[in-house]
Order: sequence, then structure tokens, then C-alpha cells
Amino acid sequence: TPPTTPPLRAPTPRPTVTPTPNATPRTGTPAPQQEAGHTVHTLKRASGPYYLLVPERCAAGAAGSEDCALVIVSHPRAQDTDRLRRSPGVSTLTGGLLRGGFAVLLSQDGGPTTWGSPAALAEVAGVRQEAGGLFAWNRRTYALGLSMGGLAALRSALPGSPYPVSGVALIDAWVDLRAAWASALSRRAEINAAYGAASAPPAHQNPLAVA
Repeated sequence: TPPTTPPLRAPTPRPTVTPTPNATPRTGTPAPQQEAGHTVHTLKRASGPYYLLVPERCAAGAAGSEDCALVIVSHPRAQDTDRLRRSPGVSTLTGGLLRGGFAVLLSQDGGPTTWGSPAALAEVAGVRQEAGGLFAWNRRTYALGLSMGGLAALRSALPGSPYPVSGVALIDAWVDLRAAWASALSRRAEINAAYGAASAPPAHQNPLAVA
């Protein structure tokens, strides 16, 4: 009796993958979010997310768009950009800036307790440059510091800053790095860690002394 040949089977079709609209890009950068009157871009860093808020009038390539300035908002001690976004007071502030035709960058400042350190400003400089490619930017930058963020804002305006600013605004802000260092042992430890120092900050790093 001749051997029986098994019946041929059709190959199993491979599943078809349909791309999801507005999916997160492979780089891990979330897609921009549309909110009332503006777009939110998330710029990821190891320290946490930076949020760029762009009003419709400043959208790159949009009909009737105009070149806009950028306002960098530096956060208070032990806070972050997610808390800034949830804050009703900060939302009121950023809402006014957006209606006034400014793009707003909610800055992670390199971490929760960086106190305007050189490493923090270097990170912000890189994010600023990336953010400038996401809207119609006139190359002007302003710094707004809240509490501890006042030191980052002021130091960004001093000679040697990694990026230029055209103006600074402060709200209940620290302006004297040496005074902050001397005010509490916890702040002293944070500032020493942020600046890589073992003693009080030198005068050239203190915006109040330099100014």
C-alpha cells in the first residue's frame, strides 16, 4: 500500500497592524495635546517632563501666525512641572501669558532642588533650544521665577549664562543664594549637592552679589 500523503494546509495569515492615529512616536516623546486655545508639547528629560504651551497664534506654519517670545517658568523648591500644571494660580498666570501672545515653557529646572545650579541651567538651555523649533519663535526669551525658581531666573540673566534672556520677573522669590544656603541645614545640603560644593557658594555664583 503506497504511503499516505498528508493534506496541504494553507499558511496562517499574519495579523495586520493598523497604526493608531496620534500614537506616541517611537522616540518616546508624547504627541502634542490640544487644549483650549493652545497646544501642549511634552519634552522629556531624565529629571522629568518639561511642558511647552503654545498659543494658536504662535503655531509654526499656521495661517496668520506670528513670531512669539518664550517665557521660561522656574518652579519652587521640591516641586515639579506636573504640580505647576495642576496649580490654579500658575494656570491663571500662564493663561494670561498665552492670551498675551507668549509661548510658555514650564521648566523642570533639572530637578526639584537644584537652586539655579550650572547643571540645571545647562539642561534648561538644551530644552529651550528644542522648544524653539516647535513654534514660531522670535528668539526672545524671558525668565519667570517662583520662590526657589527665582535663583534660576536671575542666574540665567547673568554673564556666562548658557542662554540669553531679555527680562526677568520674580514672584516671592529667593534672590540671595548665600542667604538660602545659610537659612537651614536642609537647604545647605541641597545647594551643596546641586553646586558640587562643600562650603558656602562663592560670590560669583550669587546673583544678588553679581547684580
